[in-house]
Amino acid sequence: MFINPGGPGASGTSMILTEGQGLQSLLGRGWDIVSWDPRGISASGPNITLFSNDDQYNAFWAPLFGTGRLVAHGNLTTSSDVDFLMSQVSTFDNTVRSLNQKMIESNGDALKYVGTCSVVRDLVYLTDSLYGQGTDINFWGLSYGTVIATYLTQMFPDRVGRVILDGVFDPEKYANQSPMKWMEVDVYGIDLTLKSWTEACAGSTRCTFSARNDTSETLLKRINTILETGYRNYDGTLPWDPTVDTNINALSYDIILQTIRSDLYRAPKKDNLGPFLRAVESAQSDTPGTSFKYPFPTTPFPLDWIPYSPSGQFALSENILSHISLAILCGDIIDDSMTTTEDAFKETVRDVCVVDAHPQSTCNVPLMDIASGRKIATAHDYTAKEHDTYHEHHG
Repeated sequence: MFINPGGPGASGTSMILTEGQGLQSLLGRGWDIVSWDPRGISASGPNITLFSNDDQYNAFWAPLFGTGRLVAHGNLTTSSDVDFLMSQVSTFDNTVRSLNQKMIESNGDALKYVGTCSVVRDLVYLTDSLYGQGTDINFWGLSYGTVIATYLTQMFPDRVGRVILDGVFDPEKYANQSPMKWMEVDVYGIDLTLKSWTEACAGSTRCTFSARNDTSETLLKRINTILETGYRNYDGTLPWDPTVDTNINALSYDIILQTIRSDLYRAPKKDNLGPFLRAVESAQSDTPGTSFKYPFPTTPFPLDWIPYSPSGQFALSENILSHISLAILCGDIIDDSMTTTEDAFKETVRDVCVVDAHPQSTCNVPLMDIASGRKIATAHDYTAKEHDTYHEHHG
């Protein structure tokens, strides 16, 4: 059983080394558990490079962090929140354009060879090499790994053995639609997961965030209060290091939200979200400047979701410094030259208003009037260069 942990950008060999025994217990003793590092990731070439160290990484992303900058946005349900977000379009667009140019200059034609279609062909080659030419391919994909699994079934239908789709990433949207079309599904899924978590928390004496008589609705209100307090009190501290004591006001709305998202996504056996929310709520209710430390010894979120390197007990991995995830995504997905960064920001606001649990009355924002409808620039603008793509062969 070949396995891919997702990403794109996650190392398969690292997963086997750290979780191999658990995976073996799930599948049973009759299976080999096999993985590899897909192209451009960890030990596999081509060597995609972007930033050499944490300092370069931090300096590049600094324009998006601090008070009055993108990370300081609120919950996007009022006109003032939306106006602030739209005021950041130009800065974000310039940052992403610079990232795009740096990626092309640093890697050139190597970017052709890190897409999903190439990874599927590598999987076929590995199967043939290990188990014999034409052997059925058994594959277990998690998250983005389910995209690899789906491509496998479409590109090599006669080679498919047993396939597990674990945490499905919508392959139709991935292959055939602009990333802006993914937003509503992603937001909707996160909201449903958070609601399910609050329902389980309210009914359990083991949930550290739940107080007596709490319901799902009261827990959601408390979480909204935590987020809004983070928005009001954010002091612009750069960066937030979850491994050391820090001022509670260093936790912006965005950082708290991403931490919640990460804990929900990982769905660990042990509930990390309850202790985190309880600790933040407690620190926020104390005097300003109260010290806060994430209540676990590891990072609360994948660091590539919040592009800023902590300065404490760990450094950014090569996969994050290289932004290999973006290289793979931009090589795979549709090059939607008609979509602007402004369009993407407006769609984000629309999805918050339509999908989120906020009162609809706070979302009556005239989106078409925001920023006078001017065309800014595409959110990413280098064309997919992979010679063989899903679209060319399968439409």
